[in-house]
Amino acid sequence: MTRVDAIRARRQGLVLRAAAERDDLAAGLMVLATPLRVADAAVSVGQTVRAHSGLVLVAVAIFVIVRPRRAFALARSGFFLWRTGRWVGRSLGLLV
Repeated sequence: MTRVDAIRARRQGLVLRAAAERDDLAAGLMVLATPLRVADAAVSVGQTVRAHSGLVLVAVAIFVIVRPRRAFALARSGFFLWRTGRWVGRSLGLLV
């Protein structure tokens, strides 16, 4: 076997190994397909809300007028979650 034949044989083995590794990686990433789809949808919703913030404001105002007790209960819960999130973020920041 000449040196060129040895290089060709090694290259063919590497190409086959790379193809097998790509297949393994693709199979492993299939687990993340659904969570990535959900995250992509969430980003899309966020972009839409940001682009149409006036409509969101009108919808919130209507909700507050129609269901004031429920709106303020949700606001109170949201404020609690926001404060908790900030506290957790600061606490984890100290650990890092």
